[in-house]
Amino acid sequence: MVNPDRTPLQGDVEIDESSIPYRPLDDPFEGGHGKSLVGKIFIIGAVEKREGRTSGRIRLAKLTEDKRRYIQPFVIANTAPGCAIYTDANKSYIGIPDRKHFPKNLSEKNALPAHISFERIHRVFSNLKRWGLGTFHGFRDKHLDAYLHEFEFRWNRRRRFRSTLDTLLGIGQSLPRTTYRDIVGDTSEWRQHHKRRILAMVSPERREAAKYLARAKKIDILDAVDLVGPVGSARSHKRRLSERPVLAPRRRGEERFTARYRHPLSPPMIEMAHAASA
Repeated sequence: MVNPDRTPLQGDVEIDESSIPYRPLDDPFEGGHGKSLVGKIFIIGAVEKREGRTSGRIRLAKLTEDKRRYIQPFVIANTAPGCAIYTDANKSYIGIPDRKHFPKNLSEKNALPAHISFERIHRVFSNLKRWGLGTFHGFRDKHLDAYLHEFEFRWNRRRRFRSTLDTLLGIGQSLPRTTYRDIVGDTSEWRQHHKRRILAMVSPERREAAKYLARAKKIDILDAVDLVGPVGSARSHKRRLSERPVLAPRRRGEERFTARYRHPLSPPMIEMAHAASA
């Protein structure tokens, strides 16, 4: 949930990119080195620099590719004009208007590592990955935007925990309603973009039935898949018969003469039983 009235980051801002391991079924088992999109998801983050080593507010987003046409719109949308941005020597940050740019080449001799030169944004990435691994057991591309928005909300209010619920309710009143499809990330745009992958996970019988239904009703095949439902998945449940016959209820005093009574009868009890049966 994103506050529509939030202000962009101001002052000194650290910006960097990172990647999250993610390998779908159609990705090859090899490759994925460097800037390759195989086996990973690119993200970009920005954090305000405060006094000492303190971090301020953050912004996170998913990158389609680690290129200028995706990086610069993020910087322009999430930083205020006139602020100073501190980045590495990535050429994608060159030429951003109305921002003071201070690049640092980490490939130079005797240059400090990235997690020391840009410790604030790397601290954000480290906490994000640990939070995702411990809470969600790993991120998925389908829900990554929702994960990043939730982490932003938690981080920016980590020192104002008591007002978090009030802020959340206030944001919810100012936004339009959220459907179940929006929450799970199963929107129509996502379904159309991943149509081939969704149909590959459906059984052949269900896929053929969905194609026939889509032609008959003139609807999308993904909607037909939902209407058809799993084919041949209905299970017949049979009541398991008892392994032994059900005994009739015992009469009063009858339990003394059954084999289930493990304790031997005392002589007075035997005499009483014979007297009762006589």
